Amino acid sequence: MQEYVVVWCRGHGNNYKTCIISYVVPRYALLKTFMKIRVGSAVKESKGAVYFGREKLGRVLVFKSGSKVEVGLNHDIKYTGGYSKDGNTVFLDRRFPKSHVFGKVRISFVASIAKHHEIVEKWMIDDGFSYEHSHRIATGVERAYVESMGVDWKSYDRLCKKEVKRILCMPLHKSPRSLDLAPYHDNKEALSEIRKTYS
Repeated sequence: MQEYVVVWCRGHGNNYKTCIISYVVPRYALLKTFMKIRVGSAVKESKGAVYFGREKLGRVLVFKSGSKVEVGLNHDIKYTGGYSKDGNTVFLDRRFPKSHVFGKVRISFVASIAKHHEIVEKWMIDDGFSYEHSHRIATGVERAYVESMGVDWKSYDRLCKKEVKRILCMPLHKSPRSLDLAPYHDNKEALSEIRKTYS
């Protein structure tokens, strides 16, 4: 059985849609459940069925795994991370460090940002969640991964914000044509810059 955490649950009566995510190895499922499950609850999935303790809750409507998603590291990405329209590739800006040592632990930003944040954000947006909500959940997944490695989140977040600020001062030169522009829909300046630098 694979363990997940409930990140969203809406509905009424005995008809709910519930979103669950496995943090350590990114996996995502959208479920149909017959009861409301509190956000933050741990549930388990096995062969398309979901269990809360020993009780079977419902069935999986959508299942996604990051195991076959590729990571692109050769482009300029506005705001550091992104994903392709088809969701088969996640991107990390080529100028962003690939890793950093915090104390005695080396964190791979390819793993934390691309494979844990960007991929989750894309999955949720594709299933109709807003960018803002998807981004918030994805940040939680990224944080869970970082802390599972024994790294202090505040130290990690401080460094990432510093690097994002540094890269934002640089012009874009190589934006991928496959980049999903959904996160930029309210930023006409960013959209224009991205489209002018397609490679």
